[in-house]
Amino acid sequence: MRFLAISGKTTKSLPRRTRNLQVLVDRYHFRFPSRRYNGKLWNEFQYVLGRRGPFPGAVPVCVCLIRNAEPFVELFIEHHQKSGFEHFLFIDNGSTDATIDLIAQYSGTTVWVTQLEFPRFAALARGAAVTAMTPENWVLILDSDELLRLPYDTAGADIQYATEYMDRHGYTAMIGQQLDLFRNGPLVESTEPVRRIQGGNWWCLPSDITREDVRSEIRWYGNIVANDQIQYLRGGIRKRLFGTNVTLTKVPLINSGKGVQYYGSHRARKAHFADTNCAVEHYLINSTLFAKAREHGYRHGSHNYSTFYGQIRDRLRDGGVDINEPDAISYQDCAELSGTPLVVVSESYRRDLPGKTDR
Repeated sequence: MRFLAISGKTTKSLPRRTRNLQVLVDRYHFRFPSRRYNGKLWNEFQYVLGRRGPFPGAVPVCVCLIRNAEPFVELFIEHHQKSGFEHFLFIDNGSTDATIDLIAQYSGTTVWVTQLEFPRFAALARGAAVTAMTPENWVLILDSDELLRLPYDTAGADIQYATEYMDRHGYTAMIGQQLDLFRNGPLVESTEPVRRIQGGNWWCLPSDITREDVRSEIRWYGNIVANDQIQYLRGGIRKRLFGTNVTLTKVPLINSGKGVQYYGSHRARKAHFADTNCAVEHYLINSTLFAKAREHGYRHGSHNYSTFYGQIRDRLRDGGVDINEPDAISYQDCAELSGTPLVVVSESYRRDLPGKTDR
């Protein structure tokens, strides 16, 4: 079943479930929603498979919003399983491809459906899911085209190491810097599954990134940042190609049981951010970009989304996108970026790494 946008319709003309969503969204979507409000919102979500109730508090859970994510879901699940995640909560927004069928093939997966339109109300959907299903957990919140990379994860620093480290030091969240990965050359449309790094042919562009004091952005919401070296970043390859000064600094990992309130990919309240940040590999600039750009032409989004995808559609009309960035660096592992603004690792995080080798 295809779930349509709920905006732009009179409340009386909508079914009860959709009408309730419309009332809740109209009332609260510009505020930080309370747990009580998130609970009401979750009552309008629909169960598909997996767990019906909250996950056990002792396990980390990966929460992901999806819509026609068939090219990404296998990579997404298998990568995060290797990182130590055993439980996945997917919130679907009316996929019409094989996304849910692929997810159902993996153990530990749960799927619920919402009529809340993505990306316009994605923050509300994430907040409701975290409150209802992961109220006492460490929660990783990503999109389907994103992969978590913890510093030194290839050396054994998986999600268990990272969460235990943060628990010991009283941290309740970790900042993530988004790495927009791409390949030099023309973009060619394809529906083939996206594969992670192969032979060093993915690139990262640390230039064209503007830096700001992270506390000037993060502290607005009653947060604490443990390491002054972690900065608030914008720009990168999307700015270079399409002129959109997107925010790269995210809040992907939180402890929902410690009073942290999640509200959007780049915002949280009452969080104590760790002295080390993670990286978020972002596989947006690839062969699936064309389909996303076309779809977003018919769906509401934020100003940033509309501008970004509008620029892509303009480039397609003008003959396509050909990437040639000579100052980009070959990317294999986020540890290669340690010491740059993209990856900041504290000495205490390094000190107890598994293997206890010099790094």
